[in-house]
Amino acid sequence: SMAQKAFKYVYEGTSYANAGANKTLTVSSVEGITSDGTKIDRKNFTTESLTAGKKVNVSKITVEVVTGDNGYKVEIDVPVSLTITAKN
Repeated sequence: SMAQKAFKYVYEGTSYANAGANKTLTVSSVEGITSDGTKIDRKNFTTESLTAGKKVNVSKITVEVVTGDNGYKVEIDVPVSLTITAKN
């Protein structure tokens, strides 16, 4: 997803990103609004069609991280202020 390519997160000393990090970033959901007023949320963030040039003002990204000695996977909500422009 565009958010996955544009975002890097550090949790408990481990960095998560699309590339160049300790672990690959897994985005569980994105919340925000597009430049034409469409709300993006957990229900439609993977299916919403974004034409080239459309902007998304992202307010929250939910990422999956690994924590603890047993490597539990948990989701963390990260409030952000990020604008992404679609490049189809």
